[in-house]
Amino acid sequence: MHEKLVVIGGGAAGFFCAVNAARLHPDLQVLLVEKSNKLLAKVKVSGGGRCNTTHACFELPELVQKYPRGQNFLKKTFHWFNTNDTIEWFAARGVDLKTEADGRMFPTTNNSQTIIDCFLGKTKALGIPVLKNHGVTSIKKQGDSWLVTTKEQQFVCDAVVMAAGSSKKVWDLSQSLGHAVISPVPSLFTFNIKDIRIKDLLGISVSNATVKLIDTNLEASGPLLITHWGMSGPAILKLSAFSARLLAECQYETTFVVSWLGDYTEDQVRALFEDQIKHKPMAQLSSFRLPEVPKRLWLYLLDTLDIPSDKRWNEFSKKLKSFKFWVKSE
Repeated sequence: MHEKLVVIGGGAAGFFCAVNAARLHPDLQVLLVEKSNKLLAKVKVSGGGRCNTTHACFELPELVQKYPRGQNFLKKTFHWFNTNDTIEWFAARGVDLKTEADGRMFPTTNNSQTIIDCFLGKTKALGIPVLKNHGVTSIKKQGDSWLVTTKEQQFVCDAVVMAAGSSKKVWDLSQSLGHAVISPVPSLFTFNIKDIRIKDLLGISVSNATVKLIDTNLEASGPLLITHWGMSGPAILKLSAFSARLLAECQYETTFVVSWLGDYTEDQVRALFEDQIKHKPMAQLSSFRLPEVPKRLWLYLLDTLDIPSDKRWNEFSKKLKSFKFWVKSE
């Protein structure tokens, strides 16, 4: 009698688990069940349809710091399988990955279907049945076996893997089996800001801003976009992930500040201003800006500080000491 494994969830985690279980244990009978009629739906739309497969971060201490929580668990896990292993795993199955400037790694085809075809092809080659429209309704222990009941039928197996992601039904099933589930909170979201000071900045994006929650050590850097909702982009999304529980506790009402300096320190920017005053005293302030700061944003910052953009640098010297580089928002 062959041992049997049921994998719950037809996403990337479920397929990866099923394929590797069957590959590493040829005598194991593997079955994958998915509640909807779509497989790998999130893979399809990941990375704008290109599938952000992994990230070019190869040092484990640095890699675990990229995650908001669970670093100790992740450190142990990544010793078994990490970024290098991910790249090699796909390469061995005919899928080469490329690294972009920001470290994200995509299939060289720039098409998420490449990853989908890889998973589907391997389940077929390994003889793994994939059943759609099989939402799991219960999991029960029966002696040394498990009884998995779906909306369509029942399966008796020796082991069950739950890879259903953000499914409350599966969380409830996990708790009924004695597992502890930490109540989830929203993460990776944009900041909804009702602040008239940014209403004229819609559509502005900067390549490297730093966002920091007031009275905390939580901050994140990266591209930032001002939208009709408020602020979004990688810097905001990362900060929302690392501060998810704190933001939930304060019911998403908080104060944060944004630095538009990019990689420049405040002292370096002041030095640039001093250089302008010394070498281009008659130039207008409107003619200068940092490479990372769009002109519309630079003019807005001047206006916010009641500094006319047509003022000349030799007139600006008195204002330099009071110039603010952070914009506070609630």
